[in-house]
Amino acid sequence: MHNIKRLKVYALAREILRGVHEIRGAGRGFGDLTDQMQRAAISIVSNIAEGAGSGTDKQFRRFLSYAKGSTTELQSQLDILFDLGRLSSEHPLIDMSDHLAAMIEKLMIHLGSG
Repeated sequence: MHNIKRLKVYALAREILRGVHEIRGAGRGFGDLTDQMQRAAISIVSNIAEGAGSGTDKQFRRFLSYAKGSTTELQSQLDILFDLGRLSSEHPLIDMSDHLAAMIEKLMIHLGSG
């Protein structure tokens, strides 16, 4: 079992969630893009937390793979906002989500395949 409060990956995921909440107006008028972004960001945080509390590194790694999938989903949604001209390529969430994906991957490798 891992202490989520000490995991940098968890802290960054929470920061991204707050950032997504702040830009929720950018996706208005384009279906449920804003809602989908919020669901993806919540999923990232939740899967990291659930995996950390799961009890084994193998289970944690599985939940991290779900979090990574949701991170990729969020990255594609940020790309959509950029393509629509509603988000600058310099927006911090873009770099933060890239960094989070790399952190998740690194932690998965650290946990191994066992």
